[in-house]
Amino acid sequence: MKPSVSRILFTLLVAGAGTILAGTAGTAAAEQKSAKAKNAETVAPYVWREGAQGYQQALAEAKAYNKPLVVYFYTDWCPYCREFNSKLLSTPEVQDHLRHFAVVRINPEKGMEEKRIARQYRIGGYPSFFVHPNSSQQPKPVDRMTLAGPQRRLQTPQEFVETLKQAAVN
Repeated sequence: MKPSVSRILFTLLVAGAGTILAGTAGTAAAEQKSAKAKNAETVAPYVWREGAQGYQQALAEAKAYNKPLVVYFYTDWCPYCREFNSKLLSTPEVQDHLRHFAVVRINPEKGMEEKRIARQYRIGGYPSFFVHPNSSQQPKPVDRMTLAGPQRRLQTPQEFVETLKQAAVN
């Protein structure tokens, strides 16, 4: 039994539609994959560089990508540093904002080069946090505290993000 012309046309039509749909699905999948990669790029977490070597890497990153530079001085024994880390730096709002910066943290007690960098920044206490709006500008100290009436208190994550935004402006 020979297939009818209409049956042949129907088969060709379905096959063609399937090919078109497969091509469209492939294009859509590729676009979705590209969008995911782009999105992952924009929401990638920041990575703290460490010590004197990390300082050089963060400077290079800041220059190469035209990012502001954050330099954070801390010590392992400092209770204020631990509070700063747990109540501000580890919050989603602050972490999300810091991904726009080249970031380095330096413990001056870890080596001579780290001590030299701390002297360069004239560190007098911990934690000390600085933002260079661009890698060639003078650092701006960023205070983690704010005034609440006559008392000083730790900034909220939202307040700290605003402080970082202001410090990053040229």
